[in-house]
Amino acid sequence: LAPHLPKSLLIEAFQSACTFEDEHPRTYALNEIILYLHKSLLPEALEAVRIIKDEFSQAFVLSKLVPYVPEILLKVLESIR
Repeated sequence: LAPHLPKSLLIEAFQSACTFEDEHPRTYALNEIILYLHKSLLPEALEAVRIIKDEFSQAFVLSKLVPYVPEILLKVLESIR
């Protein structure tokens, strides 16, 4: 469903998924949504993944962010300056 959502609904779905208290539904939702987020939301996506406590679940979602790692690292380095 995520690839067919308009940008505004995708952002709303992402924000909603971040509020799920139970990690497993949050992990599943983030995994489905994260690939379709605009690049400007990658730092927020990384933070959403960072707070997942279960290492397997965290790695599962982080694997979706691998194509964007250079961009994320650049943003981190820029924020340190």
